[in-house]
Amino acid sequence: MKKKSSFSPPPSLTTKPAEKIAKIGKEEIYQNDFDFWADAYRERFSGFDEGQKREEILKIIQEQSLILQEAEKQKIATLTPEIFNNPSKDYPQRNILVDKLKNELEKLIITNISGEAISVWFYNPSAGRPIIPLEEAKSIAWEKISKVYQKVKKGEINIQQAGELIKNDASLAKIDPAFQTNAYVKFENSTKNNPPFAKEELNRVAFELKEGEVSEIILVSYKVPEDPENPDSPFGEKECHYTFIKINSRLTSDFTSFSQWLDEKKQEYPIQLY
Repeated sequence: MKKKSSFSPPPSLTTKPAEKIAKIGKEEIYQNDFDFWADAYRERFSGFDEGQKREEILKIIQEQSLILQEAEKQKIATLTPEIFNNPSKDYPQRNILVDKLKNELEKLIITNISGEAISVWFYNPSAGRPIIPLEEAKSIAWEKISKVYQKVKKGEINIQQAGELIKNDASLAKIDPAFQTNAYVKFENSTKNNPPFAKEELNRVAFELKEGEVSEIILVSYKVPEDPENPDSPFGEKECHYTFIKINSRLTSDFTSFSQWLDEKKQEYPIQLY
């Protein structure tokens, strides 16, 4: 059973559609705004009492409004009556813009990194085992990635060129059928909540690197599930590939997530009920 809300909105929340019911920053909030979300989330709020429903809807409106106003401050949005401070705003367009601006704001306010990585796999469970003995495949992978790594460290080639060298090395097909796909990856504005790699170890290394820094070559292992149709197939924690990472740019912020930033900004944009 849900706990009843202590929120007690004034009578103005249930009056005429164009009537002002609140203010958030410089935006007037109208009964129409409230009614739109009450209808859009009718099923979501079906178990809420009236106080809870109104409180949740005003929080949604507050978050949208502050995102729009902060985006304008950052000069990445121009707020027009079509989507802002108007009782007859275009709600679908406002929602689309808010989602877009949220992504843009994350790049400006949340700790994030951009960079590139080179990988050479010698055991790829999803693409097939190497056609040569595993230890031999591992040795070849080390040799190939070490050569391009040294060239990158000496400044003879960049990471993208290193990736092309790996992609164009047809001999790697015998240790990884997907070697061309796996050779090079580029990532931009990756946050800890939306990291660049599936492997946590690689994300940890990436976020510890300084701007312009290249990591050591990392030996990466994955847990390989048992294959009941192939009992001879290895399973458990298995070494799979070598990888190195370069960070091209990074933004260091006090905020590690958008929700953390949002919670703090709500203090600057309180809901002022009429």
